[in-house]
Amino acid sequence: MVRTGIRTVMKEKLNKFFHWTGRNIHVVFLLAAAVFFCLSILEKGETADIGKAARSVERRLGRLDGKMEKYASRVLELPASQWADAGKVPDYIVIYKYVNDTLHSWINHFPLRNDEIIDGEHFGVRYNRLSRVQTLFMPLLSGVTETPSYMNIGSQWFVMRSYQKGRVKLICGILIKEDAEPMIASFGGINNKLKVPENMTVCPVAYSDGCTIKDGDVPVFNLVFKKGGLPDWSPAYSWFKWTALFLVLGAFFSYYVKKRNPLSFLAFVVAAGASTFFTFGWAARMRDYSGLFSPVVYADSSLHASLGAFLLSNLYIFIVLLAVFISRKRLMLWYSKHSRPLKTVYAVAVSFFAAALMVYIHFSLKSLIFNSNIVLEVFRLDELSIYSFLVYGSYMILFMGLLFIIQLALPLVAGKKFTVFSGRFLLRYSLCVALYLVATVSFFSHNKEIKMVRAWTNRLSVERDLSTELLLRMVEERIEQDRFIHLYMAIPNGSMIIAEHLGESYFSSLSTGYDITVTVCGEKDRLLLGDGSHDRDCFAYFNNILSQGIPLNNDSHFFYINDQSGRIRYLGLFMYRVRDVGLMRLYIEIDSRLMKEQRGYSDIFPETGGMGFNIPSDYSYAKYISGSLVFYRGVYNFPVSADSEFSGSFPEGFSHRVKGRDVVFVNKLSSGDIIIITRERRSVFPYFVSFSYISLFTIPLMMLLLLWKPKRANIPLKFNSFRTKIMVLLLGTISGTVLLLTVSMVLFYAGRNARVRSEQMGEKLHTVQSMFMDVSRNASSIEALMNGDVKTAMDRIAAYTHTDINLYDIHGHLMRSTRNELYYLSLAGSKIDPDAFYNIVHEHRKSFFNKEEIAGKSFYSLYAPVINDAGNLIAIINIPYFEQTESFRKELISTTAAIINIFVIMIIVVVIIGAALTTSLFRPLLKLYERMEKTDLFSSPEKIDYDNNDEVSYIVKAYNRMIDNMTDSTRRFAITEREQAWRDMARQIAHEIKNPLTPMRLNIQHLLRMKQNGVPDLGDKLEKICNSLLEQIDVLADTATEFSSFAKFNVEESVDVDLDVTLREQIVLFGSYEGIDIEYRRAGEMVGETYHIFAPKSQMIRVFVNLLTNAVQALEPSVLTSSARGRIYVTLTKYTADQDSAWGIPGVRYVRVDVEDNGPGVSLENRSKLFTPKFTTKNSGSGLGLAICKSVVEQIGGTIIYSTSEELGGADFRVIVPESISA
Repeated sequence: MVRTGIRTVMKEKLNKFFHWTGRNIHVVFLLAAAVFFCLSILEKGETADIGKAARSVERRLGRLDGKMEKYASRVLELPASQWADAGKVPDYIVIYKYVNDTLHSWINHFPLRNDEIIDGEHFGVRYNRLSRVQTLFMPLLSGVTETPSYMNIGSQWFVMRSYQKGRVKLICGILIKEDAEPMIASFGGINNKLKVPENMTVCPVAYSDGCTIKDGDVPVFNLVFKKGGLPDWSPAYSWFKWTALFLVLGAFFSYYVKKRNPLSFLAFVVAAGASTFFTFGWAARMRDYSGLFSPVVYADSSLHASLGAFLLSNLYIFIVLLAVFISRKRLMLWYSKHSRPLKTVYAVAVSFFAAALMVYIHFSLKSLIFNSNIVLEVFRLDELSIYSFLVYGSYMILFMGLLFIIQLALPLVAGKKFTVFSGRFLLRYSLCVALYLVATVSFFSHNKEIKMVRAWTNRLSVERDLSTELLLRMVEERIEQDRFIHLYMAIPNGSMIIAEHLGESYFSSLSTGYDITVTVCGEKDRLLLGDGSHDRDCFAYFNNILSQGIPLNNDSHFFYINDQSGRIRYLGLFMYRVRDVGLMRLYIEIDSRLMKEQRGYSDIFPETGGMGFNIPSDYSYAKYISGSLVFYRGVYNFPVSADSEFSGSFPEGFSHRVKGRDVVFVNKLSSGDIIIITRERRSVFPYFVSFSYISLFTIPLMMLLLLWKPKRANIPLKFNSFRTKIMVLLLGTISGTVLLLTVSMVLFYAGRNARVRSEQMGEKLHTVQSMFMDVSRNASSIEALMNGDVKTAMDRIAAYTHTDINLYDIHGHLMRSTRNELYYLSLAGSKIDPDAFYNIVHEHRKSFFNKEEIAGKSFYSLYAPVINDAGNLIAIINIPYFEQTESFRKELISTTAAIINIFVIMIIVVVIIGAALTTSLFRPLLKLYERMEKTDLFSSPEKIDYDNNDEVSYIVKAYNRMIDNMTDSTRRFAITEREQAWRDMARQIAHEIKNPLTPMRLNIQHLLRMKQNGVPDLGDKLEKICNSLLEQIDVLADTATEFSSFAKFNVEESVDVDLDVTLREQIVLFGSYEGIDIEYRRAGEMVGETYHIFAPKSQMIRVFVNLLTNAVQALEPSVLTSSARGRIYVTLTKYTADQDSAWGIPGVRYVRVDVEDNGPGVSLENRSKLFTPKFTTKNSGSGLGLAICKSVVEQIGGTIIYSTSEELGGADFRVIVPESISA
């Protein structure tokens, strides 16, 4: 019992709290805004106080160091000969295990090409595994000690330290920072485990500014502010302040919704203007810190500076339109009270704003498509981003705003009862919005594609790469003065060393789009050409090429070679005089890869083909010079000669047309060259997919507006109704089936893709192994595979199989690769994957399949041993396999899209058929419900016609039989009731008449006796007796009047009654009572608010007069006996009933009148008898007053309720009647 009481109290307190919160939501918003503002101040402190941030980073670095030490301890506990195994080690922790200074095993890897360690007092000899040259060097890892140090390895920075136990030494590192470009970085920026503030970065300790971070007591790096990220950390970057600002705006909006008066609207407009000012200012300052506000994502000087500014504009437009819409009743009232010219002004203004909003939507959509790379074509599912969803969401709220304007405008022409808040209208409107968005986006996207393709053709027509030429101009002087090149000009195989050096030191950025060939020529050297069957003088060969070239500048060593091949070619000439040799010439050939297909690691390096830009794989393109095809790429079957297909059918300049199943874009240049770009023509299906998806997004959002007003349903269909259950069952079955089908299709395609991948990798491995078997039969070591013939064969097979090949020695060191730039850029180390090494070398597996990652790109990697005839392992080959997922992805997406669209169609069909089926099934039940609702003992109920012979027919037949029986019973009951009523009425009338007749009889008998006895003062006594008789006659007359009124109260016709006016008139009549104050109030009063009901006016006046009379009579005794004044409150209000209302049909508007007093009230035992005829607590009266009041009110569909007044403590008689529909 105690727990129940506590729960009840807590529930009441919670209800009161939620009730208060609902009434004061603006206060809640302001409090929340204050909290977020305080949080922003704290955040500002963290981002502005570099010392505080440094201490936080230092703690996190300490935790990472402890984690690395834990993994290192696990490895040190293992025997020296056992492979390093520390469990699941994060990829930002690297561990190299050395046994007697020889690398034994490793976990993850450093991006460096030499992992040897030697005594720090001596230099070592470096054997370049890619060029096979020995040089003096100091290995980088040799400098790592037990003291933590901040070290740069390739493009990455590590906190390094060593651990040693006996002859086992561990070199460990924690990845802190990555300097690689985001395009090829594995995670880019700073290790997120350190949680460095966005306006700060890390740098070596040698950097004088900032705050030093220590690992233990050892300084390792400095924490400094980024360029532009000054200590004065702007509030624009604090999302807490953004939240606080919008909460303040929400507070003003909710206050306006509560008050709905001009002053609150003005306050909201001022708040919206201030919010706009601050947010647009902050957005401009965040352009370098957030992609949402960056002009790189979207910018249009004529409309918006960024995507964030665009979204903010749409949000503010919607909020203002919503605020105006909320005051539509006041606008309609204003409209109805003014003259025709002002009404015309209002109509023109609403029409103007609707047109302006539509124009804004159209042209902002155009601007967004033409000035951003945001994909809005929904059928390109894999290219959609979060920005795409934000854009569509912002347009949805704009179309909602347009709907609000339509609601304000259409009642002027469509009648007062028109509303957009109907399911049918919202469905049609949603479909129109989806159709408009699909059509507009498709139209503008097609126009953008034409401009973009035209730009591509112009770029393809230019056979020069300005960015490459700028790089060549920058490095040529350094190449000329490079002493390393001069040193290796005279040694055998020097061109390979120089090529590696040039690629690593100068041309690493060109390696993804160009082939770079280095040739060293001396006097009288001969150059083998083609397949090596003939040769030519080296100087003469290159001089002939240079004769076609154009120097990049007057004194430039590089020449642009225009050989009409369609390739971008540059040739560099550098001359060196070498002692004992003479004049040596270095030729650097730089050729674009336009003729090569993507292979192997190409997914890591964006293939620009030397063009400086990338054309998506959906497009095929070709170039014709003098009518001949010089290069092409893609799946389109280009003719060898342009004369046969393109020369005559396309006009000069740029044009496009549909040709068969393709769209062909042709640019015929004045020089006679032709650039052609094609793509497959889209069918109607992708646009139908877009329409389906946008409809699925639009319809639910628009249907939310149905919650704006309560649904007035005569038949309450709850969620647990049979009709709803049947619909849910049908939809659930269809949804489950489609989901199962989708999952099955995805699994099928994934399995098929895995099988194809395995087959392709097996074929490629077999091809590569066959090549190495031929050259490794008699080889005793990997040295036999390091000649030029093997390199040429590797390149040829890599091109043939469209893959890359890596060759490792038996110690896991990379010896040769067809993609050296991967290691020039330090994206990968020279170590083999440790799992692969363990399985091939220690487990002696014939192949090993593994999933790896480089620069954030996942790929499959296949390893296999290279074995000689003696069965000895001499090398390990590796083939990286980047899935050509484009076709798989497109096939999967198109299949999924088809399933989803079929699902949508099936849902629509199921809804239509289900609605028709359930309607036909439940129509007789609904009719049964309606008839039973309308069943009246004093009317003739209608039977239901139902011809089907099913289960429902039994219910219908039973109902019809019940109607027949009830009709007969009602007739008999009516007769009995009528007779009983007459008997009761006669008895009551007899009783009421008999009561005054008895004293009348006694008075007359007394008068006769006095006359007989000759009483002397008979005249005076006669007058007194006559007065008594008159009083009794008055009682008889009042009784007759009461019975007459009770019998004919429902005879008067109902009319429109203004309760406000009626109550004021009646209260005036009761205002003269001494010691009693009557106060009239209207709760929730608004300007122009009316309170009309449809009722018999005189009867309603009688009701309120009766209630006021009762209140006055209840107060008179206390007023006469004490000095306290009596108080009567008459309160007029109206409300819309809902499920929680004490009385009323949900959705119906009611007018309520409360008559309260501070009298004694009615005792509990008498409350149940208040409205019973002939019940009264007064000394006089018939007891029919409240019964008559109840009959009058219930006759017009209302009720009268008694309760104790919360304000005055006395009686509270509450009259509730329906509001007049015309009101």
